[in-house]
Amino acid sequence: MQNGILRTRKEIADELSISISTLRRYLQKENIEIPKGRYLRPSEYQKIYELFDYHQ
Repeated sequence: MQNGILRTRKEIADELSISISTLRRYLQKENIEIPKGRYLRPSEYQKIYELFDYHQ
């Protein structure tokens, strides 16, 4: 995982070995809304990691 606090959707998708489209579908399915065009905060990407049972 890269150092830093904010992450893009692309960075998260790459870490999870999925496409951005798949990430977006999973987020929509779980009603996790993240506004377009901004970085993800740690609290937001932690929710995504929990959704995928991803351990950093």
